[in-house]
Amino acid sequence: MLIPISIATGCLLGNVFFHLLPESDNYFLVLLGLLSFFILEKILKWHHCHDHDHHHHLTQMSYVGGSIHSLVDGALIVSQFFVSPSSGFATLLAITLHEIPQKLTYYSIFVSQKMSHLKAIGLSLLTSAPMFLAALILYIFRQNLDTSWLTPFTAGSFLYIATSDLIPELHHHSGLKQNLIQLFFICLGLYFMFFLLRFE
Repeated sequence: MLIPISIATGCLLGNVFFHLLPESDNYFLVLLGLLSFFILEKILKWHHCHDHDHHHHLTQMSYVGGSIHSLVDGALIVSQFFVSPSSGFATLLAITLHEIPQKLTYYSIFVSQKMSHLKAIGLSLLTSAPMFLAALILYIFRQNLDTSWLTPFTAGSFLYIATSDLIPELHHHSGLKQNLIQLFFICLGLYFMFFLLRFE
């Protein structure tokens, strides 16, 4: 988990600072993207804390939360391909790397709620279904939709995911060797995003 989370952190931050922010001229929308993900996470955690059926709700909210994030991810990926192929690929890669540890987390939660391994795998993968739906809808109606706001919004959401979800997870692993491993793979993710600038 340490290596994929470190690479995902570097890719998300690299995508923000090398691809998304240079294309963004409305920093209010960057802030809006960051705050939107903050509010979404707060709402999901608030419902989780106030539900009496803890085990059922943990499964339910993990699925709902994963599906909502997936829906947004699909729109973000397609919108960046409208900007440029390299920007779209950078966003796709960053989201995919972030989703790997996320899917493993969902799987662990579902199994902990006495769900069979096969069903837990299927439900974890099913949380990605809204991504394809959002991507398809956005692609079909691309001529009638203004997607320019999605670039700065994506930058804000990626900043939130990297700094609020991924980096705190890396801080759970201390020690010189682990810190150096994290730094190396974060830099590797940053370098890969920088390398993609050649294709813009």
